[in-house]
Amino acid sequence: GVEPSLSAIEAAPKYRQEWVLHGVFDSQVFEKNSFDLVCCFMTLEHIFDPLEIAKESYNLLNFGGAVAFVVHDSNAWINKILGRKSPIIDIEHLQIFSKKSITQLLKNSNFDEITVHSFKNRYKLSYWVKLLPLPSIVKSTMLKILVATRLSEIKISINVGNLVAYGIKSKLFLKIMINQEELTNILERKDQLAKFLDIKTKKEKLDLLDSKMMRNNFW
Repeated sequence: GVEPSLSAIEAAPKYRQEWVLHGVFDSQVFEKNSFDLVCCFMTLEHIFDPLEIAKESYNLLNFGGAVAFVVHDSNAWINKILGRKSPIIDIEHLQIFSKKSITQLLKNSNFDEITVHSFKNRYKLSYWVKLLPLPSIVKSTMLKILVATRLSEIKISINVGNLVAYGIKSKLFLKIMINQEELTNILERKDQLAKFLDIKTKKEKLDLLDSKMMRNNFW
């Protein structure tokens, strides 16, 4: 994978660190049509051109490969309730998605079999309390109570308004490319046959049949 934060790479298990490139995503580093799966989690909100990333992901995938994007859902119930106090309203977020917009992004990048749905995040109760839009003194008191009652480590799954979007690079495009190549070969053979029929003398026909191009493409 690719990770711009060195501290995040160092936090990963040692055996995984060698799999991660330190830097920003650059599709030129990788070979086209070489991946079966491309993942991008909670990142599209932070970049200037999500469409460019989606299209570059498409180019990196094998035919039949899949992309998986995880983004915030601006239309989720919790974000509607919190409004401007929602954590997704952040100066670092250059855009915010919905089911409709992330679906359109994948369509505009030529993906097929697009699926978008919400999911639950699972964290410790203490972490959820820290995210609440409450005064610091209130959250601090709640956290102390959780620690005292040994409830802070309990993990809870909550749908907090995130989406996962899948798209497939259709194998149909590969079939079309193959068919185009076959059609080109057929047309070349047709042109050669027409040329062969137009030749008047037997010697010229024999010379043409003996040529490398005629042997390879016509017969």
